[in-house]
This record gives sequence, C-alpha cells and structure tokens, in this order.
Amino acid sequence: MLDELNHASERLELALDQYLSVCTFIRDSCLRSGFHANDELFYNSLKSEQNKLLGHKRKLEEAQTAINVIRNTNPATNINSLPPEILIRIFSLVIDNQLCLIHSHYPYPPGISRESNRIRFPDSLSYVCSSWRRLTINIPHFWSHIDIALNHPLNPRLFERAKVFITRSGNVPLEVHICDPCSRETPSSDGFISSPSYGNSPQKALTRDPKTLHNFRFLLSSPAPIKSLNLDLVFEDGFQDYHVASLEYFLGNCTPEVLKCFSMQQRDFSYNHAQFIEPADRPQTRSNRLLAIPSQDLEHLWLSTTILRLNGSCPPWSSQAYHGLVELRLGDKVPDIRESQLVNILRLSPKLRVLHIKTTPQDSIPLDQTVEPVFLEDLEELDINQESEIRYTHGDFLRWIVPGSKPLQLTFYGSPAKIGPPQFCARSKVTRFFLERYILDSFVDMIRQSPWLEILAVNADNFIPSNLGLILPPIDQSYPEGLASTTRINTLYLLKFSDLPFEDIQAAVHLYSVKHLMIRCTSISYETEEGRKVAEDPQEIKTKLSTLQPLPVIEYLDSHSPHEPEHWWYS
Repeated sequence: MLDELNHASERLELALDQYLSVCTFIRDSCLRSGFHANDELFYNSLKSEQNKLLGHKRKLEEAQTAINVIRNTNPATNINSLPPEILIRIFSLVIDNQLCLIHSHYPYPPGISRESNRIRFPDSLSYVCSSWRRLTINIPHFWSHIDIALNHPLNPRLFERAKVFITRSGNVPLEVHICDPCSRETPSSDGFISSPSYGNSPQKALTRDPKTLHNFRFLLSSPAPIKSLNLDLVFEDGFQDYHVASLEYFLGNCTPEVLKCFSMQQRDFSYNHAQFIEPADRPQTRSNRLLAIPSQDLEHLWLSTTILRLNGSCPPWSSQAYHGLVELRLGDKVPDIRESQLVNILRLSPKLRVLHIKTTPQDSIPLDQTVEPVFLEDLEELDINQESEIRYTHGDFLRWIVPGSKPLQLTFYGSPAKIGPPQFCARSKVTRFFLERYILDSFVDMIRQSPWLEILAVNADNFIPSNLGLILPPIDQSYPEGLASTTRINTLYLLKFSDLPFEDIQAAVHLYSVKHLMIRCTSISYETEEGRKVAEDPQEIKTKLSTLQPLPVIEYLDSHSPHEPEHWWYS
C-alpha cells in the first residue's frame, strides 16, 4: 500500500508542477500583451477551469483528511504501558468521582451502600495486578477517606479497613465519616466489599456482638491531620456513651488548624431535643453534652473550621466555630437559635458563600427597628427551608443581609414573609430561583424584585390546585409598574404540578418572555369542545405545548434535571 501511495504522490507532484507552470505562463502572457482580451471562448475556458480547480481542491482535502485519520489512529495500547503519572491521573478521576461508602439522604437513616460489594475504589484497584498495587498503595491521598459504621454488623470489617487506610494515607489530611445506622435494620451479607483482606468473613462479621460493634480508634498518632469530620447518627434512645466517646476521640485528636469541615447529621427517634457540644471544664448552657476535652483546646480546634453542616448537636452559638465561615448549614434539628445570635454569626463570617437555614430563628427583632446591615459580598447560594413550619411565614431575618454583586442561587421552601425576603431580592443579583410548596401569591413580590432572573424553578409537590398564575400573574395586575417592568425569565422549570392549566403556561411564556420551558412529573389540563381534559401522557403534553405562542424550547424530562436542587430528587 505504501508503494502505491508513494508512486501516486510522485505522479501528482509532477502533474501539479506542470499545471502550475502552464497557469503561470498564461497569466504572464496575458498581462504582457493583452492577448485574448476579447476572446469569449478563452474566458469561458478559464471559468470552466476554475470549477475544475474547486473539484481538485475538495479531493485533496479528502485525501488530507484520510491521512490525518490514519495518523491519529494508534493501535490498541496496553494500559500498563502508559506512564505512571497518566495512570495516577486516571485513578484519581475514578476515586474522586466515587460516591461515599456510607449513603445518606436526610431524613432517611444512613446506611452502607448496597453497591459496595461491587467495584470499590481504591480497594479494587490495588487487587488488579502487582504494578497497580504498588502504584495505588504509594499514593497517600487515595486512602484519605475513611468510613466507620458504629452499632452495625459491618463495624469490625470497616474498622480493619480503616487501619489499612490510615497506614497507607501517611500524613495527608483525612476525611473521616462516622455513621450509626438504625440498629433496627439488619443489612444483608452482601452489604460490603467481598475482599477477604479486611477482618472476618462476611457471614461471621454480620453477627451482633455489642462488644465488637463500636470500634473506631484507628488513628496511629495524636494529633492526627483530620481535615473533615462527618458524623451521621441515628438515635433510638438519645446520645449513647459510644457517641460521646467517638466525638471525644476524634475532636480530641485533631491537629489544630487542620480541621476545616465539621458535619453533624442527627436523626432522633427518641424525640429528644438536640444538645450543645461543650467542654466539661466550661459549660455554657443547661442543654448540653459534655466532652472531656479542655475548653481552650476545643475552641482552638473550632477556630480553624470554615465549613459547618449542622443538623443536631453542635457547638454553642457563642463558640469560635462560627467565626470566618465560608459555608454554614443549620438544619431543623439544631438547638433553638435567636435571630440576634444568627445575625452575629453572619457578621463574624463576611466571606460566607453558602448559607442554608432550615430552622426558624426565635425572638425576632421588631420589624420597625432599624437594623445594621450584614455585608456578605461573596454569597452565592442561599437556601431557606421551613418545611417543618409550613403554616407560618419565614425569612424576615433576610432584611439584615446585603449580598454582593455575584450571581446568587436562592431556594425558598414555605411561605416568605412580606418584608425581609422581597427586600433581600431587591438588593441581590438573584439569577436562579427555586420555589417549593408555594402558598398562594406569597412569592410574587420576590419574583418581581428579581430583574436578573435567568432560571425560575417551581416544585408544586402535587398540591391541588396547581395555579401558576398565583406566582406569575399578569404584569400589570394589582402590582406597581416599577416592580414588574424588568422581570424576565429565560428558563422556566415546572415540577410536580397536577392538572396545570395550559392557559397559565401560555400567559407565563408570553408575559415573562420565557425562552426555555422544562417540565417533569406534571399533568396539564386544556379546553376542548366537549369540556376540559387532563393530559398525563408526556407525548400528549409535548404536543399540546407545541402550540404555545411564542414557542419556547420545550423539554419534558423523564428524570432528574441539573436545573434543580439535589433534595428535589428525593422529595
């Protein structure tokens, strides 16, 4: 084949040289003498030759493409022939994108993933061959995420696994995830990896011996470089001794200034109120759980944290833990917090980027009282979720907050108060707005005060009636003109609407200049000559929506959308 290619290339080169020489001679001759200047046959021949040149050019481009494809197509390469740095990069991508062994979606109890008996990294990578084993074992950060399950039949094997991981992780900062699943649930024998290298056999490991279910002391040194400590606990009878012991062990052995993230997720079937985590030598509250850690050491440790995800027992609101945060999440299981305490925490964290509030601040400051603004210039994500108190209005504390000019994602669950939330939207650059379980027209003012809006996503949660007109009414209907003139919605996403009137969708698309309409888990209703019909079939819904004027891009989604908060997928 190569001989034929070389021969054809030589002939082509000779022909091109001859062709170029003739064309150049004709050009020079015409420019010198003007010969053939009025010869129509001559110019027609040149025009025909131009067309032929275009054909020759296309053929040469096709030949070049064929050569490029051949050059860029390599024979199959054994993965072990790749340089170690490429393999390490591939392994890193696989490990970093793997879900945690402990799965947890609040309010459901945490548990050990049912997929964990399948491919599990980095464990499985180290068993493929000796070269992969040498490579993975010598990369410390591959082994830095450690899972422990307390009060669980798999505790012994996870404990043995943790000791292997801590040895291989060297001195890299650790991510420690401790869970206590509900002991009323007994996992199947395939609930964890089947590798024989960690502890006992699966059948033996699943016996319930209380003395062997609370192993967690796997650290090799004190202090240890723990950068993230995540506790996900289910309480059947309140705080147990081993819960306190595990808190004391890990908090008492953290290297100061290394701990950046602390997370406490608590499901309490005993209905006890959450307690503050406090040092025994300096308790501040009566509702507390005392730890045998010196107060000075504990506060020094808390001071380095920048991420707090709290839904249960937590440091007192006056603690150094709430200084200099970039992320703060307060769930509905935390101890009561006064509005003044929350405002003070926000004031001490001016670089806050993520703020989730699922609890209702107590003792609100009177609305007619002048407030000193709290400037949060880096705020990018705000989530107000008042699911537990849906009957009341929420969000008046937002009147304190003055965000910067960054685009802001706002999620609101429940009924917003009349003053704080609209004022917040008016001074924010809200570009993504997620509403859930809206009450009547409670969100209208917030939407009208959001001129930068790009995405409006509404989860009706199958409430009946589903009336989109309550939150997207005609622009001139009962509202000041100034509040509505600049509000436009590029993408409108509707989730879990029941019998949503087609006319509501048409009005919203027209009045708010909707360019992209997304729908999931929604039925619509429309008028026929025989009366109103409810459409639940996705194809029928898409066909009817295709008559919208002006016609936006329409998507009927069968599964989770990237344009929605994670918790919507589990609601």
